[in-house]
Amino acid sequence: MLGMFVKVIVALAVVFVGMGLVVKGVGAHVGSLVHPGIDLSLTQDVTDHTWTPVLKGHPAQGKRLRFGAGQVHSSTCKGDLGSYSLHIDHRFSFQRERACAGGRTMQHLLSRVTRASVGTEGGHQVLVLSSDDHTLLTLRGHG
Repeated sequence: MLGMFVKVIVALAVVFVGMGLVVKGVGAHVGSLVHPGIDLSLTQDVTDHTWTPVLKGHPAQGKRLRFGAGQVHSSTCKGDLGSYSLHIDHRFSFQRERACAGGRTMQHLLSRVTRASVGTEGGHQVLVLSSDDHTLLTLRGHG
């Protein structure tokens, strides 16, 4: 009876050690299971900040954009610039809405954007909006 109990304990120990190794191995490779073009935190990163356009390496004073609830808000207009969609595979689209005169240039730029990515540059979080691998607009994050 005692011999059988020891065999069961040893068998359970082997099973648990084996399961631990499998879990550790899967955990180490789970990042490679997700396609490298997928960014699960992209939409959260974009909506977490207010963004300032970067012109010639410097943030444009007094101009801020906020992406939230499917709408792009601008500090230069009282209304929304338009609606947008952003996907975890970096696809971006924008649909203009009626805007003040100060928002038309930004609407034009946003309507040409097809891709978005968030990174770090000079210690700041940046949102790069591009089309066909050509950067159209770089925004610096605040908050």
